[in-house]
Amino acid sequence: MTIILGKWVSNMRHGAFLNKAILIAGVVLLAGCTSLSNLSDSYSQLTLKEIANDGQCSECDLRYMDLSGLDLPKANFSGGYLFNVDFTRTSLIDSNFESAILISVNLDRADLSKANMAKANLSSSSLYGTTLRAADLSFSNLKYANMEAAELSFANLRAANLQGAIMISSFADKAVFTKANLSQSNLIEADFSNSDMQGVNLSGANLTDANLTMTNLKNANLKRANLRGSSIYYTNMSGADLSGADLRGVHFVGANLNGADFTRADLLGAKMSSVLKKHAIFCDARMPNGERGSCN
Repeated sequence: MTIILGKWVSNMRHGAFLNKAILIAGVVLLAGCTSLSNLSDSYSQLTLKEIANDGQCSECDLRYMDLSGLDLPKANFSGGYLFNVDFTRTSLIDSNFESAILISVNLDRADLSKANMAKANLSSSSLYGTTLRAADLSFSNLKYANMEAAELSFANLRAANLQGAIMISSFADKAVFTKANLSQSNLIEADFSNSDMQGVNLSGANLTDANLTMTNLKNANLKRANLRGSSIYYTNMSGADLSGADLRGVHFVGANLNGADFTRADLLGAKMSSVLKKHAIFCDARMPNGERGSCN
């Protein structure tokens, strides 16, 4: 009996020792986590201070950070990982975002005039009312981006991917979109006057009430695009594919339609004044008077 009691007491002491050890380890771990948290906060504050001071953060990892409302002219974020960063109303004039990851970033009403965003990934990003005047967005990924009311005059979007992008009421006067992909994009009331859109993919795009005055759409893909109410004045559409496009009530004034393909397009009520249409194809198209075009 004495031996059993002694073992029980020994076990109790051993258990108490283990519990105490576990408690101490827990306190140390909690303290370590707190230190790491403080260190992370300190790092974030330091990073923000450095960015605010000189704007140099090439290849930085700034995901989820709030950089809204700052003044960061000529900032360098090239190659940076900026997933879901908030740049709302931030001034980023002449900044460098080349090859940066900007997925789901918020650039609403930010000023990116003359910014270098070549090869940047801006897919699913928000650029509502953003100023991108004379910015370089060549080869960038803007798939499903919201660019409503954005300012893109003189911007370079050569070979950019804008598939499914929202560009309602955007202003892109004298911009370059050569070889860009704008398929399935929403371009209602967008202004592309005087822009170079040669070879652009606009298949299935909604261009209702868009301004295409003096726009170069040579060899553009406009299959099944909706162009109702758009302004096609002195527009170059030579060689363009407009098969299946909705062109009801559109006024073609002084436009170059040489070699354009209007197969099965709907031109009901459309008006053509002083246009060039040599070798244009109207096979099975619904003509302005309601008759079907010849396929000969």
